[in-house]
Amino acid sequence: LGLLAEPAVVVADNVLKPGAPYHVWRISTMPHYRTDIIDLREFGSAPVEDWMTVSWVRRGETYGKAAEERRELTALARESDRFRLRAMATSMKDLVGDPLDEFAARFTAEFTRLGIRSSLYVRTTLINGGEDGAVSQLVRLAPGEAPPKWAGHDPRDDLTGGRWRSDLGGARFVGAE
Repeated sequence: LGLLAEPAVVVADNVLKPGAPYHVWRISTMPHYRTDIIDLREFGSAPVEDWMTVSWVRRGETYGKAAEERRELTALARESDRFRLRAMATSMKDLVGDPLDEFAARFTAEFTRLGIRSSLYVRTTLINGGEDGAVSQLVRLAPGEAPPKWAGHDPRDDLTGGRWRSDLGGARFVGAE
């Protein structure tokens, strides 16, 4: 239909939990997308790992065409749909913990096997022990490098008065280059 500007930037949240496997596959494997996958902690629930994607879309030979179909994506998509339905019937907070973490681990492992992994992560650092606030920055991962694992404490919990800021720092999105 040609509805997107040239280039267009598409941002998606919650693509790991509850998940959007077809979306992640498409934007990671089709050449008209230039995508970063950002590993981050869910706002208001830091133990919950999630992904956001930032993709630059440019028209090209594959624009508007279907991505290669993969059987393993169907199983992940079905499980994502089940989690989404459970969350609508109860509360997403009831799904936090083992079931959702186990799903996210399977999701991540399957995409890693397919050559897809996060390329950036969000690091939050207290400034002067939190006295001067905190800053969250995007950090580029080296090829094959995994983001740091959850250490069990969210530095944002130590802040008062909203002295928390974000800084893109030196990290550039692959699509912007």
